[in-house]
Amino acid sequence: MMTKQSTLVLFLIACITSSTGCAAWSTYPAIPGAMQIGHPEVEPLPTIMAEAIRYGNERYLNQEQPVFNLPEGVTLSTYDAVKRRLRGGSAMREPEQRAIHVKQIRTRAHNAEVDIVYPRDDGLHHLVTLHMKQRLLNRFDVEHTRLWRIHVEAPQPTYPALKRPKAPEAPETPEVEDVEAAQDDPSADDDA
Repeated sequence: MMTKQSTLVLFLIACITSSTGCAAWSTYPAIPGAMQIGHPEVEPLPTIMAEAIRYGNERYLNQEQPVFNLPEGVTLSTYDAVKRRLRGGSAMREPEQRAIHVKQIRTRAHNAEVDIVYPRDDGLHHLVTLHMKQRLLNRFDVEHTRLWRIHVEAPQPTYPALKRPKAPEAPETPEVEDVEAAQDDPSADDDA
């Protein structure tokens, strides 16, 4: 039988454990060995991506309305959710557009890391990791950044509305010669 005191001790241990980072990192898009974030349109991901785009645009591009590119595979509803949180902006539609590219998101407890790519004035692209912390009212703030000095290819647009559905392939039909050969085959008539 548990006493009130032992229940309180277990509760405190659970609180301390959950707030000290014992949780695993979840990632989107998935990487081997890490937990995958199920759906990028579920909070807090749209909020995290919007804040990363806002920060990246203010810090590196300084465009009036940010142009952004989300990870491959996100849905139109995710783009819409991010745009609502930005209160403007637009999805990257052309490869030559100057945009903030969200490459990967990692979350754990009240922390997030976002890898973004931005174009420099000289035409090259930089990869930056934003380290974020959740604040009151589900707001995420960038605490510090890490600029990586590696060559990054210019990302291509991933906006789902640009993807054209593939036309269904026509079913295979037998060649005329095959049909005629089957009609000429006397063994095909043996039903007995």
